Amino acid sequence: MEKFIYIFLWFFVFSIPWDESVHLFGNGTLNKFIGLVFGLVSLLLILRRREISRPGVFLVLFSVYVAWGFVTYFWTVSSPLTIARLITDVQLLLMCWLFAEIGYTPRRRAFLLDAYVLGTLVSVINLIYNYSQNNGMGEYNTRFTAVGMDPNELGLTIAISIPIAWHLSIRYKKSILSWIYQSYIFCALFAILLTASRSGLIEASIGLVFILFTLKKMDKLRICIFIIVFAYLTIYSLSSVPEVIFERLGTIGQQVSTGDLNDRTTIWAAGIKAFEDNPIFGYGAGAYPIEVQKFLGYSMLAHNSYISVLVERGLIGLCVYISIILLSIWRCLQFSSTVKLLWLSVLTIFLLGTSGLTWEYNKITWFIFAMLGQWEYGRRESLRPNQVGLKHNNVHPILE
Repeated sequence: MEKFIYIFLWFFVFSIPWDESVHLFGNGTLNKFIGLVFGLVSLLLILRRREISRPGVFLVLFSVYVAWGFVTYFWTVSSPLTIARLITDVQLLLMCWLFAEIGYTPRRRAFLLDAYVLGTLVSVINLIYNYSQNNGMGEYNTRFTAVGMDPNELGLTIAISIPIAWHLSIRYKKSILSWIYQSYIFCALFAILLTASRSGLIEASIGLVFILFTLKKMDKLRICIFIIVFAYLTIYSLSSVPEVIFERLGTIGQQVSTGDLNDRTTIWAAGIKAFEDNPIFGYGAGAYPIEVQKFLGYSMLAHNSYISVLVERGLIGLCVYISIILLSIWRCLQFSSTVKLLWLSVLTIFLLGTSGLTWEYNKITWFIFAMLGQWEYGRRESLRPNQVGLKHNNVHPILE
């Protein structure tokens, strides 16, 4: 029964990267439907099992973060936005708790990495298909993305998957999966280029640095093939990708040194002004767009997860959120050298990407935190040998 429910968990993670691309009923997505079924069946299993694991440090911190969001409801400047955010927070907390209950072994969590990369592949294929059909967006239809997705958010989603895919290709190097994951990396890089996301390009470069540091893990033939294909892809991209995309990407230095990052600095300045008026308690979970409206003249998301949390939940909420990040970093440092590099690369990409996106309520954010923050659950595999169906020493090397 538990293995069957784990399959739902796997498909839930698989559908996260293309969450907004498939809608079933109104605003309901396929991912939400799978999550609902997974949640209900998992709760029934837990009730039947009559055993609830003691929460680890991560779940305690996340519960405090969510609880503080509920407290901010008493002084929020927008009850509807706060209620909507609190519903999302509770769903994310339930998701992370079920990750701990169902995917508590290192081997199971490792297979969830496969699910994330393969799910991202769905969005990459969707994007490349839109490119082949010249179905672009933005000025002159020269930016491309998957259906229903913002190109910058998709760029970060793909960038996170690059070091994971490379690491999986190393672990499966005697399998056809290794070739699939390496081929995926080339598709992912091409897709990020097509999004014309400047932040996505920077984030992808971090994944490439990880590849360079671990290239020696591959045999010489694989290394030669990888370099040749990468060179070919570069030449192909220069000749086939619209010149406007390269012109946009070429403004990275200018935007960082003298630009306003597409009005982001203006939005951040409004958030800082709002924070100065109420630094401790914030204006209510999810209420950032309403509060900055009096400074901007229009409502707008923060486009920065840390400023968003700071304004909405005050210094108290930000301290809890930062504590979760620090816990994830500390968990990274407990792994062996290669795995440590993998997760530090993923966290670096994530932290950089979320400095330009409002992702504190995104499923991918809490998927990463749950994978790292619940590392201690892997040690408790021996507590449930009959339910896991795995030998105690059968631990996947990605998360050991």
